[in-house]
Amino acid sequence: MDRTTHNNSRKGTTITILLILAIIAIAAMFFRVDVRDNGALPDVDVSVQDKGALPKYELQKTQDGRLPDVDVDVKGQVRAPDVDVKAPDVNVKTEKRVIEVPTGVDVDAPEGSAADEAAEGVNRATEGEANDGR
Repeated sequence: MDRTTHNNSRKGTTITILLILAIIAIAAMFFRVDVRDNGALPDVDVSVQDKGALPKYELQKTQDGRLPDVDVDVKGQVRAPDVDVKAPDVNVKTEKRVIEVPTGVDVDAPEGSAADEAAEGVNRATEGEANDGR
């Protein structure tokens, strides 16, 4: 095959590919796709036994930590990004209740401590209430 025949063959293949691509592009303009069902996500129910409770865990420090020495050169102004936080609305309800406080409570605390003095005051107050008939 000589050089001229080879070049003509390549030109013919290129023209054929371009014609096929042009026909596909023109045909694509006449297609119309209508979505009739937008679909939906499935309904999912999640149940949690202890709502809002964190798992129990225990930490033990095994060694002291240390931060690395860092030298930073900054050109220009450094600024943290603005962040909008949308917290959920919380409705707290209160109600009035009458709570009976036990009388005749005897509090024992180590002698001479501030707790001992407070305990004596509580003991005297509860004895006085008991004697008043409250």
